[in-house]
Amino acid sequence: MPAFAVVLVTTFFIASLLLSPYLLKSFGSSAVAALLSVSNILFWLEADYFDVSSHLKPLLHTWSLSIEEQFYMFWPVTLLLCFKWRLRRWIPVLILLLFIISLAANLVFVDGKVHFLTHFFPSTATLIQDGRSTIFYLLPFRVFEFACGAILVFLPTIERRNKIVADCLSVLGLGLIVYAIFGFDERTIFPSFNALYPCVGTALLILAGAKSRISILLENTWVTWLGLISYSLYLVHWPIIVFVKYFKINIPLNPIEQFFIIFTSIGLAYASYRWVETPFRHRAITPSLFRKPKVVLTGLTFIAVLGLSVYLQNGWGWRIPAKANYMISEGAEQFHLENYGGTGFPRKGPLATNPKPEILLIGDSHSRHYLYGLNEQIYVKHGINILVNAGTSCLHLPEFTKINADQNYDINCPIAYNRIENFLQSNSNLKLVIIAQRWADQIQRAGLIDERGRRIKDSVNFNDVFVGLKGLKKLVNPLPLLIIGQLPETNNIILNDLMTRPLLDTLYRNQDKRLKYSSLPPYHKEINSKLLQFSSETQGVFFLNPSDVLCSADICVNFNEEKQLIYSDTHHLSREGANFVIKAFEADILKLLVD
Repeated sequence: MPAFAVVLVTTFFIASLLLSPYLLKSFGSSAVAALLSVSNILFWLEADYFDVSSHLKPLLHTWSLSIEEQFYMFWPVTLLLCFKWRLRRWIPVLILLLFIISLAANLVFVDGKVHFLTHFFPSTATLIQDGRSTIFYLLPFRVFEFACGAILVFLPTIERRNKIVADCLSVLGLGLIVYAIFGFDERTIFPSFNALYPCVGTALLILAGAKSRISILLENTWVTWLGLISYSLYLVHWPIIVFVKYFKINIPLNPIEQFFIIFTSIGLAYASYRWVETPFRHRAITPSLFRKPKVVLTGLTFIAVLGLSVYLQNGWGWRIPAKANYMISEGAEQFHLENYGGTGFPRKGPLATNPKPEILLIGDSHSRHYLYGLNEQIYVKHGINILVNAGTSCLHLPEFTKINADQNYDINCPIAYNRIENFLQSNSNLKLVIIAQRWADQIQRAGLIDERGRRIKDSVNFNDVFVGLKGLKKLVNPLPLLIIGQLPETNNIILNDLMTRPLLDTLYRNQDKRLKYSSLPPYHKEINSKLLQFSSETQGVFFLNPSDVLCSADICVNFNEEKQLIYSDTHHLSREGANFVIKAFEADILKLLVD
């Protein structure tokens, strides 16, 4: 706790200077959760669409510390009960049983569909739908990892004369760990069976111990010293990474900056070990004041109160200059929800009851975010009603699905597409169909299914998309089909956050072009070029490119002429942005209706 408290206070101070209100509010809740050893549960609950990105959470790494604390709350009690009830001989069986149950639970919960649980407790469906987060963050799914270590107590020791056995165990264990380091990435399901590689590998190294002739790799002075500071290194490394990346604003770290992070982490870890961990570990040299429970409890309570204050006061918005307050006046965490171009408009159905719709808008959330502009520029100005079938996150093309574990898109995507045919049949006044998508993202995560809904392809290319568009055009004939191309986006920068950073506000607002402008990704250009080519070669298909409105020479604006943000997050148009783009498209849309 002493080293953790020092790191937490230091991180809190830096966070209050750097983080926007939205991120500081999130930090405040995670600080309190970490103090209570429940940060793993908090991060599990936050793991959804509007979650703060993981690289912006300075205390994200404390999830593992919380799991350890929770384990050491119930495990000693379990052992004591076994001794009290004279069940000592059954402890290995208990460990094996816990191992099996925990690992099996990983397999059951990983896909987010636990029907026997949701049948009796329907409210749990939304909590466990992200199965990978569930098994990653919660203790029951980690118990089998602890069991790998606990069972070592009951295994026979290796005699010194059996060096060959020890060598083999060490080499195998080290190989398993190295495989996990270099073979796993963010797509690897973890823990599940994959956790056995590092856990069993570590257990084998411990079992072999000093009897192995390659133990020198773990016993030399430098590795031993690194082991001594490893807890403090664990505590300091992630906040440093987060703050450096936060300052860099999504620009990849260069080698010099990476070495800076490494050496700074090691230096601060040694300082923490030398002047915090060691004095508190050895009571003889610990200041008597800090050995009093009331003093310790008061200090921790003070940190908790600060965290609650930050959370309840919406990230201390008073730190932001008045010129930026309009961006956070209703709570920064609500900015996207309140300013998204599709907020307040239907996902399916007409914008208004009268007159009868003449335009059918289809697509994902990148279709729906145009609704504010369509409402202002087409419906309000010209009285042309719009029928909406937008929001389902997949390509609205025949026989397309989305490769994603958290929802059953093999069912949801065909339902969304079939709704197009139903709307066409029940609305005889329609004169134009508009499709807009986040093409770059959807194409990379799309797959194909057959007429029976069976998966036949787990990836698609441009030719597959063109076949799908031809199928869509055949469905909507004789109506013209208007394709709205890929939006430029913000290079994954949260502009609202950038505008509300307290210490560096002047620097970012007046000097950093990344706030005012974004670069047009080459892949986005390629997609729009392909869609333009398809429209020019296909009768009755037309194309409008948002980059023609927002970009010049591959540099795209992030603000409209009234200096209002065009984006509500990293890739969705705000209401002002939707109005800005559709106003530029207004004449083309009206021309298609007349023709």
